[in-house]
Amino acid sequence: YGHPDHIQAHRITMAALEMTTPAPKVYWTTAPRSMMRRFGEIMREFQPDMPEPDPAEAAAMAEIGLPDEEITTWVDTTAFSGQKFDALAAHASQGENIFFLGMGKERFGELMGVETFVRVRDTTGAAVPENDLFAGLR
Repeated sequence: YGHPDHIQAHRITMAALEMTTPAPKVYWTTAPRSMMRRFGEIMREFQPDMPEPDPAEAAAMAEIGLPDEEITTWVDTTAFSGQKFDALAAHASQGENIFFLGMGKERFGELMGVETFVRVRDTTGAAVPENDLFAGLR
């Protein structure tokens, strides 16, 4: 999605990991395609006059996110979705995400109540899919 601060944080973090003792597990955050499809459905629900995408745009949109079967880690964060909503509301530079704020906390929680990751490094042998970032470390 191209947020420059997020891209730079990723670069710095991965470079730091290369210079230190290898971490037993490393994850990259991602969004599953099923969730991205659900975003589109909810956007149309909240913005019924939103035009349907043309076929080329629809095909490109269908490729946004990672195929669900490639996601290694699904963490239920429903209990924290209210705090997540409040944090987004307080984050002044996230104005483009005002759509999410307009849906209210309950609906936001339905949509944003799971965090997904791809485990890109692992020395623990923990099985995937997993729902605990600390699996294999305890």
